[in-house]
Amino acid sequence: MLYPTLKVLCKTACKCYFSKIEFNGLENIPKGDVPVVYTSNHHSAFLDAILLAVFSDTPIYFLARADVFSGALGKFLEAINMMPIYRQVDGYKNLSRNEAIFSKCNKLLKENKRILIFPEGSQSELFYLRPLTKGIARIALNTQSELSEDLYVMPMGLTYFNQYNSGRKVVMSFGKPIIAKDYMALFEENNNKAYRAILQDINDGIKEQLVIPELTDDYPIQIQSLNRANEKYPFAEIREKFSNGDYNKTSKKYPALKLLKWLLFLPNLPIMLVMLFILGKLTTNPLFIASMKIAFAALLFPLWLLICFLITSLSFGLPWAAAILGIQVLSLYLIPKVSRFIY
Repeated sequence: MLYPTLKVLCKTACKCYFSKIEFNGLENIPKGDVPVVYTSNHHSAFLDAILLAVFSDTPIYFLARADVFSGALGKFLEAINMMPIYRQVDGYKNLSRNEAIFSKCNKLLKENKRILIFPEGSQSELFYLRPLTKGIARIALNTQSELSEDLYVMPMGLTYFNQYNSGRKVVMSFGKPIIAKDYMALFEENNNKAYRAILQDINDGIKEQLVIPELTDDYPIQIQSLNRANEKYPFAEIREKFSNGDYNKTSKKYPALKLLKWLLFLPNLPIMLVMLFILGKLTTNPLFIASMKIAFAALLFPLWLLICFLITSLSFGLPWAAAILGIQVLSLYLIPKVSRFIY
């Protein structure tokens, strides 16, 4: 019950946070009850996984950094289908614990479940694809060797036009599925050669789904060009423009609108101040900012609105409570619309 409830709340929050969520290549996603491994670049903490989960017709299981799986948060993450993956920074002795996670992924795929893996191994502000780790290759091919049906590896790319501030566009692009069975002959001959072969194809597949696939001399200009002026172009067109340098390098900003944004904070000022405090003082990694904002929008804002409505209705009556609730919701709706022109 927790997963579908959070899915609805997070889906609503994502639709409000972004001005547009553009989907590309949805026809490439395998249909039916089949095992699928989604593999994507990793740019924005939990938000990358949330975006796939809330718009997927089937539940998604995720691999996430192990250091966040502690206490109540760890139990919560496990309840929403997240599994810990250990990295070298978590201690060399903990890397062996990944074998149990790989076994769990193997079991889920045999049950025709769908999992998401970020093969870069860590998140980054970089928009181009970084070198991939071979964990995805091991999971895909080792599982396929125990299956009679096809296992699909889905390369996908996420491009944020501004993840830190609301009111901007995000592109989710899905490439042609890679069929793990096609590598079985090589796998039987030499495991490592098969791992390298499918990993290279995954690497190429993800790059094809990114607006900025590789580091070039134009990269500093390209990241500045992920601006409002270029959001109007669909994925295929903006990718072509970025490849040949034919894009708008700047877009006009209106910093004077910051005052209006703060005025829109007023109907929900207490919860807004709490959010700003947490983002400013407790969120040390900027890549978690968007994820925290979505978490607030999905979990705390509905609770805040409900408490305000109940208190106001008991104090001043239902008509006043309904009117104030309308103002609060309208202000939350308008904040991303205004933020879009500020940053």
